Amino acid sequence: SPTLLTETINALVYAPYALKDVNESLVRNHLIQLDETHCVVILAVHHAVSDGVSASRYLEQACAIYNALL
Repeated sequence: SPTLLTETINALVYAPYALKDVNESLVRNHLIQLDETHCVVILAVHHAVSDGVSASRYLEQACAIYNALL
């Protein structure tokens, strides 16, 4: 349901980072399969390891790869 999807996305995006844990990743990728042909990709990145330029570049590259695979 849309409500469950929103709750899941919010839980993933707003999950706190354990900055004192050296094994904690500051970049989190998630894939939620909605059905056989639809999915949601979530990328949550701590601001300490990304800025506007790198986030924009990542999105450009991800879109280019996705379009090449279609």
